[in-house]
Amino acid sequence: MMQAFVLIKAQSGAENAVIRNLHKLDEVVDDYILFGEWDILLKVELPSPEALATFVMEKIRTIKEVSLTSTLIVAK
Repeated sequence: MMQAFVLIKAQSGAENAVIRNLHKLDEVVDDYILFGEWDILLKVELPSPEALATFVMEKIRTIKEVSLTSTLIVAK
């Protein structure tokens, strides 16, 4: 199982709605609303880099209030 962090920029005022939807996903281990350039930080666990790519593209980037993501894969 691999771990990664996903930084998310959401439309202004939509942070709570986005995080409520993402919190329900099995891949999400932890989630935080942030101050600063990024609005949401997710810690996720998935079985492979391919599964991570699919997760980000199909479950995060398809949310209309999400405007930008950045994914950081944990090295060790």
